[in-house]
Amino acid sequence: MGVDFSNYQVFCGDSLELGRNQLIDLIHSTMHEIGMHGDRVSRDKADYVLQTQRTTRCFGVGPAGKWVTILDSLSSVYGEPHFCHERGDYYDGDPLVILEPDLGAELLRQQSCKSFLSSLSKIFPSVWLQVLDGMGVGAQLYLSGREVGILSYPTKINGFNTVEVRFENGTIWPNSARFPSSGDTFGQRDPSRYELQDHLALARYIGWEQDSVTLGFTIDHEGTNWEFSVPENYDLFLFDVSP
Repeated sequence: MGVDFSNYQVFCGDSLELGRNQLIDLIHSTMHEIGMHGDRVSRDKADYVLQTQRTTRCFGVGPAGKWVTILDSLSSVYGEPHFCHERGDYYDGDPLVILEPDLGAELLRQQSCKSFLSSLSKIFPSVWLQVLDGMGVGAQLYLSGREVGILSYPTKINGFNTVEVRFENGTIWPNSARFPSSGDTFGQRDPSRYELQDHLALARYIGWEQDSVTLGFTIDHEGTNWEFSVPENYDLFLFDVSP
């Protein structure tokens, strides 16, 4: 097994810092609409609060650029059922017990993430990027308030890897936020090294920050090891239900 994580890629175009500020304002207004309010916080506070308060949600916003990466605690292992209890057992020196997932809670979490992306995509073309087992890349593409397509990149050991991109009929995705065409290939994996090298080639082509294809709010290593994975140059915004 490898690692699992996800993030959002949001296309701000040439507006750069102005676009990033507009994106942060949009995150706040979107959360306000569902009754959550918050502000920028330190890394230590975010990590502590997320482990102790189940009603919180945190976003990490990357540096300004044509594409801005957003990390969301809701789509990370912080949202997994019993996560805090399991981490507590681990820190106490007891064996870490992986419990069966709550499928109902997982469905609700997925719906919340999709709703958030739909709101962002009314202004910015947005992508939900998901890396599974450290190899396969899947992405849901959002535009004008709804999901309009998918990008799939199932990497194979020691083989050429082919991208698949599908849009709904009539979708006009911005040329400046280009994607590869279905059938394009990127690199060849070296079976002697375990790296996301093919993912990096895909990121370079699209224009994503290369490190973004190795980032989630947290990364799940082998189903048991959770790593807080927000870079130092990301701003953190913590939200909670209003009293």
